[in-house]
Amino acid sequence: MQFRGGPFKRFVALTLFCAVSAIAGYVLAQPPGSGPGRFELGRLLPPGIRDQLNLDPEQTRGIAALEQVAREKLERILTVEQKRIASNWRPSFGPGRGSDIQVQVSNKPGPTLNVAAPLTVQKNNDEPKLELKGDIIEGGLGDASREGGMRGVRLLSAVDRNNDGQHAGSASWTIEGLKPSVGRWYSFRVRALVQDGFKVEKAGSPRLTVSFFRDKGTNSLDQISKSMSDAMLRDRDNLKDEGTNKNLGAATWRWHGFEFRTPFPEVDTVKLSVSFEGGSGAPQESELWISEVVISPIPDRSAIEPVQARPFPAKEDLVPI
Repeated sequence: MQFRGGPFKRFVALTLFCAVSAIAGYVLAQPPGSGPGRFELGRLLPPGIRDQLNLDPEQTRGIAALEQVAREKLERILTVEQKRIASNWRPSFGPGRGSDIQVQVSNKPGPTLNVAAPLTVQKNNDEPKLELKGDIIEGGLGDASREGGMRGVRLLSAVDRNNDGQHAGSASWTIEGLKPSVGRWYSFRVRALVQDGFKVEKAGSPRLTVSFFRDKGTNSLDQISKSMSDAMLRDRDNLKDEGTNKNLGAATWRWHGFEFRTPFPEVDTVKLSVSFEGGSGAPQESELWISEVVISPIPDRSAIEPVQARPFPAKEDLVPI
């Protein structure tokens, strides 16, 4: 980059360039939910950078002298109105808006349930019945001041919430209306976020489970389950990016699930569960969040009629093999 003119013009241009670059870096480095303070005329290093440089006394004095010169020259160059605009300037982009954003958190218990007809979810007081056991709670997911106001269940791998000496728990929903005439194949999925500090010692945990019942859920028959552990560990390795700011974390929303077939045609009710055992997570960021649960029938091939019916060939037209 080249500047034309005398030394004074080059100095002013360089000072403005450094100031704008520092402001941009400061804005982009702000954590969600907080914003940069007012712009200080002549300031070359924003506090976020200055605090990490560990400047010695001589460097601090040198930078202060440079900023003083820049401040005095800008005071003479800028008009009163321009200085007012500069001192009150705040960015209108990026994650530094914080309190400027108002997010409404849903008061409807989570997670979101997507249940395809003819299936229905068992309810309690007109709300989907959610059965929680052990170290699992229902509530808002994330910081409502800067994230979407969604709710769900939180598996706590580092908290013994019920004081039973174990870190374990489960969340379950009862689904009714299964009919063999519709088909016996189904898809069960959950949308989950595994925080970086979530950890379990129990092999195969956490786990998705489907329990089968007959007679409107009164008689238990069987169950099938699938571990989420392998997929979680694989995602942690595959999605790791050394270029990502570690303060942001590596947790990512992912879908987990499987397809299943009811073991008996008498099955009319299933219980969907998410569970974990042997939690040994870090003190912070040690939860697994579930924001959405989906179950839907998979039509049998025999239930799909051909687009155009074809008559069976006459016996005399068949060729012996």
